[in-house]
Amino acid sequence: MLPDITTILWHTLLVVITFVIAVVGFISFRFSFWTKHKMNYYKKQGADFYYHPMIGHFYKMLQSFDKQGDFFYDSKIKARTKPERLYVSNIGSDPYVMLHDPVLIKEFCLNQDNYIKEPVTLDLFNPLLGKGLVKVEGQEWKLQKKMLSSSFHFEFLNAILPNVQKLANDRLTALQKESLKEIDLLLLMQNVSGEIVGKLFFGDEIENYRYEGKLLTQALADLIAEAFTSNQTSERFYLGPWLSSLMPKHKRFVAKIHEFRAGCLKFVEAREKVKEKNLGKKDMVQVLLEYDGEAGKVELSNIVDQFISFFLPGMDTAGHMLTMAVYYMAAYPQYKARMTEEVLRLYTPGKPITIEELNKFEFMNIFLKEVLRMSTPINDVFSRKAIRDHYLKDIHIKKNDVVNLDFFYNHFNPQYFKDPDTFNPDRWLEKDKSIDPYAYIPFSAGPKTCIGQHLANNEVKVILAELITMYDFHIQEGYELKMFLKFVYGPYEQIKLTLIPRNK
Repeated sequence: MLPDITTILWHTLLVVITFVIAVVGFISFRFSFWTKHKMNYYKKQGADFYYHPMIGHFYKMLQSFDKQGDFFYDSKIKARTKPERLYVSNIGSDPYVMLHDPVLIKEFCLNQDNYIKEPVTLDLFNPLLGKGLVKVEGQEWKLQKKMLSSSFHFEFLNAILPNVQKLANDRLTALQKESLKEIDLLLLMQNVSGEIVGKLFFGDEIENYRYEGKLLTQALADLIAEAFTSNQTSERFYLGPWLSSLMPKHKRFVAKIHEFRAGCLKFVEAREKVKEKNLGKKDMVQVLLEYDGEAGKVELSNIVDQFISFFLPGMDTAGHMLTMAVYYMAAYPQYKARMTEEVLRLYTPGKPITIEELNKFEFMNIFLKEVLRMSTPINDVFSRKAIRDHYLKDIHIKKNDVVNLDFFYNHFNPQYFKDPDTFNPDRWLEKDKSIDPYAYIPFSAGPKTCIGQHLANNEVKVILAELITMYDFHIQEGYELKMFLKFVYGPYEQIKLTLIPRNK
């Protein structure tokens, strides 16, 4: 005798309920009990402990922004309120260990062979980054760094400075054709630095290429921002990279990336066909086309990879650093006056400048150091996943756990910086107090120090010098700075800048 429909439905309901209970039980065990159990391993080693389902410390940072207007407020006060050598939270079900003690930071920076870049964090960036320096590991990373060193040596950086000057001057002069009032400061600085980076890499011909009607540099900046935003959505945390990659929104985004990369590759292929011609000043594409080192010739697709890896710090980091430098000058007239006096005394617009001459800008140097201490755009390094059990001095790190640094903990640590909440460039002139070299590493440290830091510093100094010689400026009265983490750390709301041309 066949079971009646009621019995079938009842059994089906029991199966569904059992399945739901099993799934909920598994998720609760995996993302709560098991996660806390793994985190407790570090708590027993002296780490402060903070757990939140799925998003961990990210939730506390969101609270910091809501309550204090600063995404990293909790990091900045921790050295004063709860000193600690390390801190453990979670990313999904994985422990997330953040290092504070400079001794541990040094050990971490000098022993990168124990780690790979955390795959989940980079997942959405993978189609964009390809096999560039930011993405690769091990021997391949060493070969690529050696290759790129051919572009970042002193003579090359010195030779491109006049081009940086001209590009900055042209872009800032062009503003006079528009309104000089209430300019979006961050957008301006991103556009200037992005245009410089694009032309240093591709040359003036980059103007002839567009993606969705935008310059390649602006299109790339938009793709980077979209990747970071998408990486922070709830479905990414709960579904994980594999399941969320099946969603139509993700597929559309990846398709856009492939279209963009295809456009860049066409540009490189066109340049490769004329590489033997005298193109005048060398750009990075030509340097890479001519490279024939330990790993042989550079593949054309890898030149696109390097452009994107180069652009990430070159546009966003420099643009945010410039934005905060201008903000602090406007907020502290005494420092703006000192900066202006030095620039007008040492910098001659139109006259090619050298790195040696840039290094004579003593006040600008310490001012920018203080900008990076207070508001460094990059607050940590790419999260690293341990590939083996190992020790950082006395701290045992387990395989597959995630490790990172927290720059702001030490940047605002009174042990190293007196009155850390005060913007004071002159602190860098104090000779009687030494700062642990691993307490201040805005460009990271060790073998994986940012290869483009000298280019970024020189670019920022030249753009600031051009801005100051051309204009006086102020920001809107009553502006209240709130700092948030988008792709990098920067102002949450627009800073409106008004420019006043200087009398010639």
